[in-house]
Amino acid sequence: MPEMILSKSLAHIVSDFQKYKEQVKVIKFCKGLNEKYSHVRPQIMLIEPLPILSIAFSLVLVQEHQLNTLFPLILPREQNLHSKSNIFFH
Repeated sequence: MPEMILSKSLAHIVSDFQKYKEQVKVIKFCKGLNEKYSHVRPQIMLIEPLPILSIAFSLVLVQEHQLNTLFPLILPREQNLHSKSNIFFH
């Protein structure tokens, strides 16, 4: 019987350690995000309990999709000046 209690305790410790390692990964991931994702970083960090890495990554992908939809890629000024759609270049 004591072995059974010990194995349950050990399993609980291992589970807690795995959760801790996952949280560390999420925190490192969030700290590594550039300023483009400054709005999503605190949103992820405030989720209780902290999400697993794959969910945090998905939230960043959603943010990236929203940014690309609202603010399409802006070409460098030189490319804009020489594009055919520019009414000033003829």
